This record gives sequence, C-alpha cells and structure tokens, in this order.
Amino acid sequence: PSLDKLWIAIFAGDHGVVVEGAELDTPRRHAREMIPAIDGMLKARSLQPRELTGIMVSRGPGSYTGLRVGLATAKALAYALGCQLRAVDTFAAIAEQTPADFQHVWVIADALQNQVYVQRFDRTEKGWFATCPLHIQRVGDWLKELPVPTAVSGPGVCVYQTILPESCRLVAEADREARVEQFLHANAADISRAACDKKFHSSEFTL
Repeated sequence: PSLDKLWIAIFAGDHGVVVEGAELDTPRRHAREMIPAIDGMLKARSLQPRELTGIMVSRGPGSYTGLRVGLATAKALAYALGCQLRAVDTFAAIAEQTPADFQHVWVIADALQNQVYVQRFDRTEKGWFATCPLHIQRVGDWLKELPVPTAVSGPGVCVYQTILPESCRLVAEADREARVEQFLHANAADISRAACDKKFHSSEFTL
C-alpha cells in the first residue's frame, strides 16, 4: 500500500453518493490523464462542468507529483467554475474508517529513511479530530513515545508492523488506505458547515 494513487470521483446529493469514479495509479501519468478522466466522468453522467458546485481535494500527505497535480487542477477548476474549493487531510479520511469501538488512533505512513508521517486522532461526539499536527518523526522516536496500549492505522502499518508493540490494536488492512467517499466525512465540523450552504444541497461535485 502507498499514498501514490490518485482517485477522482463525482459525488451527488446531500449524502455524497459516489456516482462516478476513476483511479490513476502511476504518478508520472497524473498530469496527462487527470483532466481527460474528469471529462470522461462528466460525460458519463451527462453533466457540464458548470453544473459542479464544489471541488474537494486532498492536501496530503502523499506523492509529491500527485499532490501537486491534484491541488493545481482543483484550484484551477474551482476558479474557472466559480465554485467552492475545500482541501481535506488524507489522514483525517483514514481516521474516519476506524472501527466504532476505537476511541483514538495513530495514523502513519512511510516517509522513507526510517521516518514516518504520523498524526493522532481522538473520537469525540462530533467525530474524529486530530489531537496533534501532522508531522514527520523517526520511527524509533515515535515508538518510544507511543502509549501502550494504543491503536494504529494507515498505509505505514504494513511497513513497520513487525516492530510495532504487540499490544497495539491494528485497524484492518482494508481500512488503512483512505477510500474516496471518506473524504466527505473527514473534518466533520467543516463539512457539516458546508452542508448548511444551499449551494451544496442536492448537488454534484468532484474530488
């Protein structure tokens, strides 16, 4: 598993149902294929670009190329269409996939050179919220600070699973990579405020 893949989707309705989606898994092809992929999905739904009422994009962490292409494309589309642009943290989307009986979770991803991207999230009445900033840390230093027992998720688990404490609760492998629909639930407070805007009701927007 990695953060190198790039997902594109069209959501519809108040509850954010995915009606079209595509995955680009080769970073060097992102720039060339993203706009044609978006165009193809719009045509498949008989939609015009001006019918989109919002653009949502991940702000990482992830592949430098994928993030750069995704953010630049999202900004350009939102500007051209005059619609809202919202950036969502990938780790926040991963936290949303944590099982209901977990009260907190550390999300990690490999940052190479024996380092990890890491961020902790706690469950509250309003959903999952980050309790520390996303940061890069040496794996050994993070493990020393890791409370026991604790829960761990994210694509970095498969890389460092053999050195994680046995007392760690690991989120199921299928839930360690962000699914595109979870971006709608991430940063729940911001998303719920956006949902109060009539522009986002019964509408379609792309990620």
